[in-house]
Amino acid sequence: MRQPPNILLITTDHLRYDTLGYSGDPVLETPSIDKLALESTRFSNCFVQSPVCKPSRATIMTGRYPRHHGVRWNGSNLSENEVTMLEFFHHHGYSTAC
Repeated sequence: MRQPPNILLITTDHLRYDTLGYSGDPVLETPSIDKLALESTRFSNCFVQSPVCKPSRATIMTGRYPRHHGVRWNGSNLSENEVTMLEFFHHHGYSTAC
């Protein structure tokens, strides 16, 4: 039986695309992230569904628009009824952590 691929999702806050070594920053040195990026799948042409952090993260985790998952600002919480990708992965045999 083939082992499923490892998945590592890295999210940051207030980080422009070009502020890492592999993406063009001429000053900042990020050798570990650069190596990981070169050996991984990167998504470099993405758009967020909200300019606010928490709604964007809820969208990543659920695959749903803010108007559907209900997180519209940083003070709101995701409903316990929402299924996240972590729950999906856990249900399919992955070890998950945040």
